[in-house]
Amino acid sequence: MILGAREKEYRPSREELVLNEIGDRISYVVSETDPEQLENLLKQIKKYPKAGKR
Repeated sequence: MILGAREKEYRPSREELVLNEIGDRISYVVSETDPEQLENLLKQIKKYPKAGKR
């Protein structure tokens, strides 16, 4: 919520809602994944940054 905006007045955009959902999912994955496993995954992503792009 924007500071100073009343709850009735502020309507988040679709983009804000999508970005919030993405952030929530990233937070969940990071908090629920073994730190060593997460580190290995991040190393793999760095090694192959274009994997998954079509």
